[in-house]
Amino acid sequence: SPERAVEVNRRILELDENNEVALSALERLYLATARYPELLGVYEKKLALETDPQARRSIRYRIASLFEEEVKDPARAVDSYLAILVTDGDELPALSALDRIYTQTARHPELGDILARELAIVDPADTAAVVDLKFRLGRLREEHLSDVAGAIDCYRDLLDLDPSHAGARESLER
Repeated sequence: SPERAVEVNRRILELDENNEVALSALERLYLATARYPELLGVYEKKLALETDPQARRSIRYRIASLFEEEVKDPARAVDSYLAILVTDGDELPALSALDRIYTQTARHPELGDILARELAIVDPADTAAVVDLKFRLGRLREEHLSDVAGAIDCYRDLLDLDPSHAGARESLER
């Protein structure tokens, strides 16, 4: 039974707190049984033991994702994604996650910062992504940040890339 397996692996960790086999077994068991607080404890322990930067990064993403998707704690998810940016620099998966959370929680100033950071690192050849980010940033500045001049700049930049963008045209005409 899963409960028996959890108990056995916990006992192993009592005797050898750094036993990676027991930690991995508990990770699988806690995932399978949706025991997220315990799973977070396993991830924290694995993070403390891990020395490889890529593996540490992967664990940090699992922690952040767990807070966002399963525990439903946006504040802890934000802290976790921000920690990834501090240790690994700006990267799209963490910025996109923060974009999603800040959009859902209406944290407009923070969202403005994240959209600008996404724009700075998105592939300029990905015109659709650049246009989408510029339009969203323009709308945010116009509707929530009282930055009309900044919004106009976004819309003008966007129209340079996509002259037929109806949303940007309508916004500039207002």
